[in-house]
Amino acid sequence: MYLALSMPQITDILSNFTDTELAYLYKFRLASYLPATQEKIKEYILRERGLDESTINNLVLTNITRTSSDHTQECPKCKSDKFIHDTDKVSCIVCGHTLVDFDKEEMRSELKEGFWELLGHIGEHI
Repeated sequence: MYLALSMPQITDILSNFTDTELAYLYKFRLASYLPATQEKIKEYILRERGLDESTINNLVLTNITRTSSDHTQECPKCKSDKFIHDTDKVSCIVCGHTLVDFDKEEMRSELKEGFWELLGHIGEHI
């Protein structure tokens, strides 16, 4: 079952994204959403935030060459600090890059627990 979000809900979520994060979402994740949600996201990015295709491409190109900050919890692909974690992996909300896949990493259980505890502390500050 899919949950349909209203435009105000989408606006509320995306208002916390930087222009660069929106550009990555547009270029790399938009197709993963249901068509109705894609349209709402496009409307927000193109109309409400005023980003056009050229600006989106420039933001992505500029960000690719940007060196990472001292902030250690950032996505290596888009440099966002917005993550989602489920039982077995941690992914970037913005571009979809999988940062940790515990099934593939075959990590020891105590390392997994320590990582989830760290993520819990990070999540409290987001």
